[in-house]
Amino acid sequence: MTISKTLAAGLLLLSPTLYAGNTIEIDVRQLLPGEVATLRVGGDKFYVIRRTPAERERLSNASATPGDRVPLRNGYRSIRPELFIVYASCPGSKEESTYAQGEGFFCPGGAAYDLAGRSRTGESLSIPEYRYKGEFTIVIRSLGRVRDT
Repeated sequence: MTISKTLAAGLLLLSPTLYAGNTIEIDVRQLLPGEVATLRVGGDKFYVIRRTPAERERLSNASATPGDRVPLRNGYRSIRPELFIVYASCPGSKEESTYAQGEGFFCPGGAAYDLAGRSRTGESLSIPEYRYKGEFTIVIRSLGRVRDT
């Protein structure tokens, strides 16, 4: 398992706890607005993004994505507007998306996604099942793929 916080100056570890059944607990208090943590667990790559106020503003008028599960049925596709957790895998392929701050996600095949992983051209990026445990701790309960197109 590799968990790192990508910064312009390099990588910093986040301090994860991995539990049986591929449930992971992470502390996000050190993740600042505009920063992205990259998690690799069991071959899956995730992004944990602390959105900037400008990014939250851009998403505040967005519509919920049909098929998203509660509590993700909002324009942010997240439980809390300031933090976004998403699989990096591009739908329908084994390629990984890249994240461009303030713009969204892009797949090598040309697919583009907004700041909430909603597709501009097809299927949306998947979101893992997760919950908050306190103010700064996130528990990702299932690392199996969940469809939420």
